[in-house]
Amino acid sequence: MLIKLDNAIFNEQSLFQHLDQLLILIENGMHDLLIEIDQENAVMESEWVNSLGDRHIGIIIELITKTIDREQFIGLKEKKSRGVLILTTAGANNISTLIKSLSEPLFVIVEDVKSDRAFIISLTRIYKSASKRLRNALHKGWVKFEHAGGKTHVVKVIEGIFLSKPSPYNPRFYVVVDSDKLFEKQEYNKEILKITEFCFENNIPVHVLYKREIENYLPDIVLDKRLPEELQDVLGAFKTLSSEQKDFYDLEKGFQDKKPEINLFETLSDASFNMLRVGFSRNKICDVKNDFYKMFEDEACDQKHLESRCAHQPDMMELKTLIMNISNAL
Repeated sequence: MLIKLDNAIFNEQSLFQHLDQLLILIENGMHDLLIEIDQENAVMESEWVNSLGDRHIGIIIELITKTIDREQFIGLKEKKSRGVLILTTAGANNISTLIKSLSEPLFVIVEDVKSDRAFIISLTRIYKSASKRLRNALHKGWVKFEHAGGKTHVVKVIEGIFLSKPSPYNPRFYVVVDSDKLFEKQEYNKEILKITEFCFENNIPVHVLYKREIENYLPDIVLDKRLPEELQDVLGAFKTLSSEQKDFYDLEKGFQDKKPEINLFETLSDASFNMLRVGFSRNKICDVKNDFYKMFEDEACDQKHLESRCAHQPDMMELKTLIMNISNAL
């Protein structure tokens, strides 16, 4: 998070201990201090800076130098994408609570922590340059994935974290859920609407995947490599589907023995339907929920093939954007 301090805070002795704690968070890279060019003299001549030891003064000088050298360091685009938390003496009563919240990890709320966490971590491998800050945060334990166990419990998990912390404590969240759609234009179900409305009301960023579920993002080349011989006939039928049909086909359950009535699959031949009707979990040869997410770790699942799989979407860079947005929430 980008943190900007009002000049008066640097001269309020009652806040010096809190500023020392904040400096530690900034020094270890968990957050960034934003000092505008016109603040340089005021900060360097402040009572707080003059009360610091030589080592910490060196840190402050380095931070100021980096800030001024970078429009570069923190330009307008980064300020807009990451947001800026401004602390003033008016909010001084809550600064200790705020620092506690800044000291805690970003809570990433997902439906299934095992598969969704692995999916997101795989994306940081694929989009290395866009995920540098996120990979560092994951390595240092500054991100905590929370298992909701399905959409119906997402709001309850968030509320539980809120209730476990002292008011006016504000945890930082990011929510990622499947769309569960049967076709692109289908409206979100009531569970997703509840989540998105709750997140909007509480200023929590949320990402609803464009495709049905995470496994729908797997490129054909990865499925070719990883699926057993016994499922190659199902894969052959799957590969004849259009990109949009692949987006909303239920890879686990297929059509559940009922030919779909929605227009998206109206061109499906009887032969393709028969092959795809029970999905890739046929005869329990493959466990889609427990096996498919691991395929994102395959070296063939790279940026080129992943973006090709998303090329027809309104945002072909959806997954890169997801990783960048989680990074911006840190």
